[in-house]
Amino acid sequence: MPLRIMGYDGAAYRNQLPLKEGQNAYPVVTVVLYFGWEQHWKKPLRLKECFQIPKRLEPYVSDYQINVIEIAWLPDDVIAKFSNPFRMVAEYFSQMRKQQEYHPSEEYVRHAKEMLDLMALLTEDVRFKEAKDAIGEGASMTMRSILLDQIEARGEARGRAEGEARGRAEGEARGRAEGTIQTWAASARNIMKNMKLTAQQAVEAVSVPMELRAKVLEQL
Repeated sequence: MPLRIMGYDGAAYRNQLPLKEGQNAYPVVTVVLYFGWEQHWKKPLRLKECFQIPKRLEPYVSDYQINVIEIAWLPDDVIAKFSNPFRMVAEYFSQMRKQQEYHPSEEYVRHAKEMLDLMALLTEDVRFKEAKDAIGEGASMTMRSILLDQIEARGEARGRAEGEARGRAEGEARGRAEGTIQTWAASARNIMKNMKLTAQQAVEAVSVPMELRAKVLEQL
């Protein structure tokens, strides 16, 4: 990252040339936003940390420091000073670091769909993508209501799907049972006709299972 930032800053300075007489160059400040919350930034912060420099050459190698802001480790009072929507982004990573879970705020979100698109990109949390797909363009609401409504809707959909699946399974099982009873009854009728047996004798002769005999006898 120090190599990249040095290149970006150098290009910005190069674009200021040539300077007109009496014109001053403006300083360039680049900030790296680190959104990791499971561990601190572990990569080099200075140009010299990127190389193994022989001691005799070190005085001649210019150093270059980068500015990294670790969003998840910012104090709460600093996060509170951010404007919406970036404050919500910072709150997410801070809460994930401290609690390993996210409790959305009741603050009103303008352009909720765009905000959820940003959150889905930065956090890779599937809840934001699912919520984004469920709301309309230009919607405004609280982050808490967005996620809770989406979770409740998903729960209702899952409940309907499970209910429908259970109903189909019960219907299929009932249909199979009724079909089996009809099959046993047909076999019993045939043997009753051909061998002149009573209904009871017929169900015994064709070995109708005990749990089905009462139902089969009703059909005879």
